Amino acid sequence: MEMIKQVEIEHNPDVNAQIIKEECDWIIRIRDLRIQTHFNKEEGMSPKLISGFITPPNLQEHEGYYAAFVCRYNLNEVERLVIAMALMARIQQSFFKPFFAVDNDTNHPFPDTGGIRKNNGRFLPTVETALFIVAGKNTSKQLEYQSLFDPDHLFYTQRILEPLSTDKEGERIINLTDEAFRLMTQGKELKPEYSSNFPASRIETALDWEDLVTEAITDEDIEELKLWLMCRHQLSAHQILSKKLTKGYRCLFYGPSGTGKTLAASLLGKQYGMDVYRVDLSMIVSKYIGETEKNLSNIFDKAEDQNWILFFDEGDALFGKRVNTSSSNDRYANQEISYLLQRIENYNGLIVLASNYKVNMDDAFIRRFQSLVHFPMPKPRTRLELWKKAFEGSLQLEDKISLWDIAKKNELAGGAIANVLRYCALKAFARESDLVLLDDLEAGIKKELRKDGKSSS
Repeated sequence: MEMIKQVEIEHNPDVNAQIIKEECDWIIRIRDLRIQTHFNKEEGMSPKLISGFITPPNLQEHEGYYAAFVCRYNLNEVERLVIAMALMARIQQSFFKPFFAVDNDTNHPFPDTGGIRKNNGRFLPTVETALFIVAGKNTSKQLEYQSLFDPDHLFYTQRILEPLSTDKEGERIINLTDEAFRLMTQGKELKPEYSSNFPASRIETALDWEDLVTEAITDEDIEELKLWLMCRHQLSAHQILSKKLTKGYRCLFYGPSGTGKTLAASLLGKQYGMDVYRVDLSMIVSKYIGETEKNLSNIFDKAEDQNWILFFDEGDALFGKRVNTSSSNDRYANQEISYLLQRIENYNGLIVLASNYKVNMDDAFIRRFQSLVHFPMPKPRTRLELWKKAFEGSLQLEDKISLWDIAKKNELAGGAIANVLRYCALKAFARESDLVLLDDLEAGIKKELRKDGKSSS
């Protein structure tokens, strides 16, 4: 499904604030009527519920982020009340003050209003609070509106509300997501930040496709990826093909370090307007049973329907070959891999796994990849192109430097060549010059070759 997207309208803070105020005034009137009819032992509202009593604001003719949010999802009056209640928990806690009233007979809060009353005076609305507001004492309506809180309701598939969580007494808390709150108040998409709960960081590049120099076979495989990204919505919307083909796309980038795997993923995101998140496997993999699955779940739950590219660098650390089940730990490690297989197959976006060696990857994963893209160590002609692109327009080369000789003699990938460029630039700048000397170039090359246990030719 399509996730919450940025509202493409010009923002007028005063207009949007007025719209939200009108919505708040509406739910306050509904709340007051609910309390009046409930605690005065009067008859509840008729099945017409809201429209026959208090008309909601007409948002169809308004401009503003909140109005656009409501209209985008075609929220009905009941759904609007739930969202307005969740918004009140964020911006106007005084809305819930009447719910702190206690029953004179029991000296406890009235149970029909639900909610969690904190010692600091805050009120956390629950499903029961929402049902009290939207249905009052009407039992049939309360049962009907339970479906608002099913996992497949748009509140959750579109990440408008956080997945229902329960406190120690089993109360189901209703909480607006940060994404939805920011969208309806500022019209801006909220980018998640790296944390222990979300161990992934957004990666971008200032480079373009012409800066990615690879072998011809690699270029062909990347073109297939581009085709899927370009036509993925047509596939998912096709009445027949959508049933026959698995959703999402899984790809393995394999080859030595520095050959362009990360850059290729970043460029795909840049071209198709998709955020690319590199998953930190050091934060994902845990020695404690169950923690790895929990960490992975945090990533996939957040990414679902977000139109992101998930990039697992050095993926064999987590997606490597299964081990023989000689111990309980081995069996659990295999269970984690099975869990991963399920999550990546159900992910409806693009997943890119990067590995230095394809042979390290588990066969079950390999069979589930739509494509395998090999990023080999560049051949001499390709290396020459990398050297030229590295230095052109930035530094001057000493006359006795032959980039063709350098490319033929030294087997280096693009990442290593970039490191040599940095080394040469620092040496030149230290001399207050932009001229690269042959001695500095050779010294930089030797440093890179030593990393792989090689020596300069």
